[in-house]
Amino acid sequence: MNATESVSLIKKALISAEVDIEDYSLNEDTDLIEEGILDSLDAMTFLFHLEKEVNEKISEIDDEFDDFRIATLIQILSNY
Repeated sequence: MNATESVSLIKKALISAEVDIEDYSLNEDTDLIEEGILDSLDAMTFLFHLEKEVNEKISEIDDEFDDFRIATLIQILSNY
């Protein structure tokens, strides 16, 4: 999966998790937690929807995963 496809899936998962992203400019430097886009509950819901989009458990992301930077998510999704 390339970066454009990954960003598209990330946005789709955020919308499915009912996260309002209209006021944010998402780019590779965006940290979804640090910038207040996701809280801890939203993060788990987002991950659920992201895994649903790739139709597979994303093993690189676990309960301890605390880097929700778009660039990191793109790197992880490149394996799917």
